[in-house]
Amino acid sequence: MAGLLMVIALMILPALALLLNSDRDIASTSRKWRVKRASGMSRVMGVQQLTANVPSAMGLSSGSCVLFDAMIVMPGCDYGFECGKLFGRFPGRLGHLHNGDNAKTPRPSIYWALDNGIFGAWQSGTEWSEEPLYSFLERFGTFGPEWVAVPDAVADRELTLERWDTHAEVIASFGVPLAFVVQDGMTPADVPDEAEVVFVGGSTSFKWRTLRTWCDNFERVHVGRVNTERHLWQCHDAGAESCDGTGWFRGGETRLSGLVRYLETSTAGERPQLEMQLK
Repeated sequence: MAGLLMVIALMILPALALLLNSDRDIASTSRKWRVKRASGMSRVMGVQQLTANVPSAMGLSSGSCVLFDAMIVMPGCDYGFECGKLFGRFPGRLGHLHNGDNAKTPRPSIYWALDNGIFGAWQSGTEWSEEPLYSFLERFGTFGPEWVAVPDAVADRELTLERWDTHAEVIASFGVPLAFVVQDGMTPADVPDEAEVVFVGGSTSFKWRTLRTWCDNFERVHVGRVNTERHLWQCHDAGAESCDGTGWFRGGETRLSGLVRYLETSTAGERPQLEMQLK
């Protein structure tokens, strides 16, 4: 019951604040809320899922949405009960990273993106196929992903650039934002102009060594394979928009408690994230 009341409060209080001040930043004791007037779903950090219908109730345009300034954490595409409890406890802070190899239907009220499946194939030693990615886009591309990861190659700069040239235009034809997966040896100059999101991939050492570089040079940055509390804070402090990690519900209570602590502390505003510019 206490959890339900908390969710209701998180839905109502921001809306009341926005009624009084819909075009300016709204600062409460622990959160900052904003209204973004845009066509369709917002492509910036922290769409507040449970208040998606608030703007129309407030007389705002249907394209407006309520934003929450904090990094989105994507625990893979977990639809399990324990993960669902976290979605309810921390509205607007979690999302789903879908994969064509596990074609679950995206939920329209949940922030979601689509990975290309290449890392999973590389990890399992199997040959990657483009078929699941394109089949998923044909079925669910109109569901509004925050971005789609254009095919890349793990720790391979040249092949990643080749695959961008092969696939980016085709994926863009589905009307979805493109994410460019950066790999070992890349610099900001390698990121194509058409990429709306930089997905920090590559080897583990490359990822953490260069994270600040990507966040300093690009407004929208997603970080792959983030499965520890320390790394959550590293992404948070760098200003990343989102991160993913499939290990939170596989490492027992100790690992999961790190995710919960991060969500509690960052949601309470005790350690504000580097603010990103809204356009």
